Amino acid sequence: MAVFSGTRAFYAITFGQFVSLIGSGMTRFGLGIWVLRETGDTTAYTAMLFFAILPMGLGSIFTGTLIDRWNRRIVMLIGNAVASLSTLVQA
Repeated sequence: MAVFSGTRAFYAITFGQFVSLIGSGMTRFGLGIWVLRETGDTTAYTAMLFFAILPMGLGSIFTGTLIDRWNRRIVMLIGNAVASLSTLVQA
């Protein structure tokens, strides 16, 4: 029974992360379209997308090796909190 409950928790967390990833991508896409329609400036559109994706690129360079040493649950919570805050700041 204990193995089954651990597997169920893993799939629940995986599904939640998948939904979060899709939601973040849709927000980024929608915000880009909104910037393009409001300004009509492709430079503003490109800059918005660049700065939306830049933190993920820089973060993945450093966090890959550190994740193995830290508590994964805490890292996931902090990562989701930062993603939520950045979405609120953009809106």
